[in-house]
Amino acid sequence: MKKYLLPEGAKAFKANLHCHTTVSDGKLSPLEVKELYKSQGYSVVAYTDHDTLIAHPELRDEDFLPLNGYEIQITENDEGKPGYARRTCHLCMIGIEPDNLVQIGYHRERYTKDCNRPFVRFNEDEPDFERIYTPECINGFIIRRSRGR
Repeated sequence: MKKYLLPEGAKAFKANLHCHTTVSDGKLSPLEVKELYKSQGYSVVAYTDHDTLIAHPELRDEDFLPLNGYEIQITENDEGKPGYARRTCHLCMIGIEPDNLVQIGYHRERYTKDCNRPFVRFNEDEPDFERIYTPECINGFIIRRSRGR
């Protein structure tokens, strides 16, 4: 007996809501990700590269929807061991509106790969977002994101 999670015959979409590309630390370009996922029956992919909200509208077609997003990492570093993270929090954001391209919690000097900085849109009136591994910082970021600032 088949068990359906959605009503039988309902229109459904196969989606991946978190992936990285060569924009951050992935092995495939955004186009290669699209081709790979489409070949496996996916019609929606959220491009959530580390710290970099870059839209990929050129990848959209009648059978494929690229969602805009990014992943932020807030890490507690162990001062005695550079590069070693004791605890970390990863938050994935996916834009609901396709034209919402302003990255929340941006820092002009840190976190984003230098080659991507010219492509990232951010509110220049907002101060740089300093990532400090505390509940206040993490919750503050979530609140900022939900308010769109």
